Amino acid sequence: MPQKHSVLVLPCVFLTLLLMLACAPRAALAGALEDAKAGEAALNRRDYREAIRLYTQALAPGNLTYQSQAVILNSRGNAYSGMRLYEQAVLDYDQALRLTPEDYALYFNRGLVFMTQGRFDLGARDFEKVISLKPGHADAYFNLGNAYGKLGQNDRAVRQFTHVITLKSDADGAYYNRGVAYQALRQYELAIRDYDHVLQRKPNFEDAIRNRAISLRLLKDKSNPPVLMTPEIAKMEVGKHPGKSFVVEPTGEYATIDNNPMLLLTQKLLGTYSQENDPLIGQIMKTPEDYQPPVLFALAKVLYKRGQFDDAVYWMHAGLLRICQDAAVSTDPSVHSAIGKMILMMPQDLLKRQFDDAAKLNSIMERIVKWDEATPYKYDRRWIAHSGVASIARSMSNSTQAGPLLVPREQWDALAQKTRVEYRKLVFGLMDTLQKQKQAK
Repeated sequence: MPQKHSVLVLPCVFLTLLLMLACAPRAALAGALEDAKAGEAALNRRDYREAIRLYTQALAPGNLTYQSQAVILNSRGNAYSGMRLYEQAVLDYDQALRLTPEDYALYFNRGLVFMTQGRFDLGARDFEKVISLKPGHADAYFNLGNAYGKLGQNDRAVRQFTHVITLKSDADGAYYNRGVAYQALRQYELAIRDYDHVLQRKPNFEDAIRNRAISLRLLKDKSNPPVLMTPEIAKMEVGKHPGKSFVVEPTGEYATIDNNPMLLLTQKLLGTYSQENDPLIGQIMKTPEDYQPPVLFALAKVLYKRGQFDDAVYWMHAGLLRICQDAAVSTDPSVHSAIGKMILMMPQDLLKRQFDDAAKLNSIMERIVKWDEATPYKYDRRWIAHSGVASIARSMSNSTQAGPLLVPREQWDALAQKTRVEYRKLVFGLMDTLQKQKQAK
């Protein structure tokens, strides 16, 4: 996921107004200054509701100069943004810009809100305006690069991040995001170079580690691309070309499994920039029975990055229990490897810190087990078949007479109950072991 800069430009309201309100009546000056100063203090302590009340009160007399009104509107817009009332924030920035159309800070703040809303074209336009008014504004270049990346204009994104790198000595975020853009452009050597630069300073940066590995793999595939072929041709070709990758067309029942919607949905979640995927996240949390476990893992990772730790733990375990359940009803034992892959996808910090509060994790586990008992499976549980070696072996044999991919449905309930018991036992066993280790220290 690209790094982002979302620092609102916060003018020192009190000092600015002291200079700009000189032409206002003395009583209005005193009242506006007092309210604006109190509003700034409320904004700094993130009491956004109180800040909005005070800024509105400062604007109430209606006899302030255009410049002073614009300053207060900008600050009130920042307070609205802090409350996620983005439309009201945009209205304040718009009104302020009508009063002071050359104020780059207003364009910058409005651009941040547009990015948060997923209106990347409007965000890009505002950041371009900032740069025209204040050349050398590194944060504007950075956010413009993010906007171009979201619009799929990765060549333009590269140029913006390069500007940031030339302007700032500490530009790890720009190096990382430029690597993401290079990767999207399939310039994998350049992407790896940028990820390496970041990892020299931040060796535990998980996204950079993962993306570097992806770029390295794709770089190898680029010089040795996989070939899609039928099982008959694959049989003849495998062995003739060692090191070559062959993608075999699925046959029989495997050909009826469509995992593409799941993969696209997972990719979309993992690419979450700000709040643009909130409707999707809300829908998944409302009807989790409609989604395969990898989607729940992606949801957990997004929530973790947002700081919603307990929710991230909940959905991670929901995904883990469900993937264990799907593996249990599969006739291919090798699909259990998918469980380990999903665990490796999760942030190490999340995996470790979940055990810090045993009582809370115990409560989450009880909720998860009850949820699993009560929640149906409305997705195609055969999705996991593509994770096993049997799918490759059966495709290579071109067999259309292979056995069923799932055990008979009448066995599902008993297997589900057994899996819940084993899962609880595993998690509680880990909790007990870690607790004993802590006591021993």
